Amino acid sequence: NFGYVDSGSLFVPPAFLGAAALGGALVGAGFAVGGYCPGTSVVGLMSGRIDAAIFLLGLLIGTVIFAGIYPNIEFLTSLGEYTNADTLTDAFHISGLTIDMGMVVAAIGVFILGSWMERKAKGLVKHPS
Repeated sequence: NFGYVDSGSLFVPPAFLGAAALGGALVGAGFAVGGYCPGTSVVGLMSGRIDAAIFLLGLLIGTVIFAGIYPNIEFLTSLGEYTNADTLTDAFHISGLTIDMGMVVAAIGVFILGSWMERKAKGLVKHPS
Protein backbone atom coordinates (compact mmCIF):
# COMPACT_ATOMS: atom_id res chain seq x y z
CA ASN A 1 0.00 0.00 0.00
CA PHE A 2 1.43 3.33 -1.09
CA GLY A 3 0.18 6.26 0.89
CA TYR A 4 1.06 9.87 1.22
CA VAL A 5 3.00 11.38 4.07
CA ASP A 6 1.60 14.52 5.59
CA SER A 7 4.29 17.18 5.28
CA GLY A 8 3.28 18.56 8.67
CA SER A 9 4.36 15.32 10.34
CA LEU A 10 7.91 15.53 8.96
CA PHE A 11 10.77 17.02 10.95
CA VAL A 12 13.17 19.19 8.98
CA PRO A 13 16.21 20.02 11.10
CA PRO A 14 17.43 23.61 11.11
CA ALA A 15 20.24 24.59 8.78
CA PHE A 16 23.57 25.31 10.45
CA LEU A 17 25.29 27.27 7.71
CA GLY A 18 28.26 28.42 9.80
CA ALA A 19 28.99 24.92 11.07
CA ALA A 20 28.63 23.48 7.55
CA ALA A 21 31.00 26.11 6.13
CA LEU A 22 33.59 25.55 8.87
CA GLY A 23 33.40 21.76 8.58
CA GLY A 24 33.50 21.88 4.78
CA ALA A 25 36.54 24.16 4.81
CA LEU A 26 38.44 21.95 7.25
CA VAL A 27 37.60 18.69 5.48
CA GLY A 28 38.30 20.26 2.08
CA ALA A 29 41.66 21.58 3.27
CA GLY A 30 42.57 18.11 4.53
CA PHE A 31 41.67 16.55 1.19
CA ALA A 32 43.58 19.25 -0.71
CA VAL A 33 46.73 18.95 1.43
CA GLY A 34 46.63 15.16 1.50
CA GLY A 35 45.67 14.75 -2.14
CA TYR A 36 43.16 12.05 -1.26
CA CYS A 37 39.63 11.59 -0.04
CA PRO A 38 38.99 8.67 2.32
CA GLY A 39 37.87 6.25 -0.41
CA THR A 40 40.73 6.93 -2.78
CA SER A 41 43.23 6.76 0.07
CA VAL A 42 42.12 3.18 0.81
CA VAL A 43 42.54 2.31 -2.87
CA GLY A 44 45.96 3.97 -2.81
CA LEU A 45 46.94 2.00 0.28
CA MET A 46 45.88 -1.27 -1.33
CA SER A 47 47.93 -0.27 -4.38
CA GLY A 48 51.02 0.09 -2.20
CA ARG A 49 51.18 3.89 -2.02
CA ILE A 50 52.97 5.03 1.11
CA ASP A 51 51.51 8.55 0.89
CA ALA A 52 48.03 7.01 1.03
CA ALA A 53 49.01 5.07 4.16
CA ILE A 54 50.24 8.28 5.79
CA PHE A 55 47.03 10.09 4.77
CA LEU A 56 44.90 7.30 6.28
CA LEU A 57 46.96 7.31 9.47
CA GLY A 58 46.45 11.09 9.73
CA LEU A 59 42.74 10.63 9.08
CA LEU A 60 42.47 8.09 11.90
CA ILE A 61 44.54 10.17 14.32
CA GLY A 62 42.50 13.26 13.46
CA THR A 63 39.26 11.37 14.07
CA VAL A 64 40.46 10.20 17.50
CA ILE A 65 41.59 13.72 18.42
CA PHE A 66 38.26 15.17 17.25
CA ALA A 67 36.33 12.62 19.31
CA GLY A 68 38.45 13.53 22.35
CA ILE A 69 37.92 17.29 22.07
CA TYR A 70 34.31 17.16 20.84
CA PRO A 71 32.75 17.93 24.25
CA ASN A 72 34.75 21.19 24.30
CA ILE A 73 33.79 22.26 20.77
CA GLU A 74 30.24 20.91 20.59
CA PHE A 75 28.90 24.48 20.59
CA LEU A 76 30.36 24.88 17.08
CA THR A 77 27.89 22.32 15.71
CA SER A 78 25.08 24.88 15.92
CA LEU A 79 27.10 27.78 14.53
CA GLY A 80 25.08 29.95 12.18
CA GLU A 81 21.71 28.36 12.87
CA TYR A 82 18.81 29.30 10.59
CA THR A 83 15.77 27.87 12.31
CA ASN A 84 13.29 29.64 10.08
CA ALA A 85 14.70 28.52 6.72
CA ASP A 86 14.68 25.12 5.07
CA THR A 87 16.51 26.20 1.90
CA LEU A 88 19.17 28.70 0.90
CA THR A 89 16.55 30.69 -0.98
CA ASP A 90 14.52 31.02 2.23
CA ALA A 91 17.57 31.77 4.36
CA PHE A 92 18.92 34.55 2.17
CA HIS A 93 15.61 35.72 0.66
CA ILE A 94 16.88 35.40 -2.92
CA SER A 95 15.74 33.40 -5.92
CA GLY A 96 16.81 29.88 -6.75
CA LEU A 97 18.30 31.17 -10.01
CA THR A 98 20.55 33.52 -8.04
CA ILE A 99 21.74 30.61 -5.88
CA ASP A 100 22.40 28.54 -9.01
CA MET A 101 24.32 31.37 -10.67
CA GLY A 102 26.37 31.86 -7.51
CA MET A 103 27.27 28.15 -7.48
CA VAL A 104 28.32 28.27 -11.15
CA VAL A 105 30.49 31.36 -10.53
CA ALA A 106 32.04 29.67 -7.48
CA ALA A 107 32.79 26.50 -9.49
CA ILE A 108 34.41 28.52 -12.27
CA GLY A 109 36.41 30.47 -9.68
CA VAL A 110 37.67 27.28 -8.05
CA PHE A 111 38.66 25.90 -11.48
CA ILE A 112 40.56 29.09 -12.33
CA LEU A 113 42.25 29.17 -8.92
CA GLY A 114 43.20 25.50 -9.21
CA SER A 115 44.63 26.01 -12.69
CA TRP A 116 46.62 29.02 -11.49
CA MET A 117 47.97 27.07 -8.51
CA GLU A 118 48.93 24.17 -10.78
CA ARG A 119 50.84 26.52 -13.12
CA LYS A 120 52.62 28.11 -10.14
CA ALA A 121 53.55 24.69 -8.76
CA LYS A 122 54.92 23.54 -12.12
CA GLY A 123 56.96 26.74 -12.34
CA LEU A 124 58.54 26.04 -8.96
CA VAL A 125 59.57 22.50 -9.85
CA LYS A 126 62.93 22.32 -11.59
CA HIS A 127 63.04 19.55 -14.16
CA PRO A 128 66.42 17.93 -14.83
CA SER A 129 67.79 18.74 -18.27
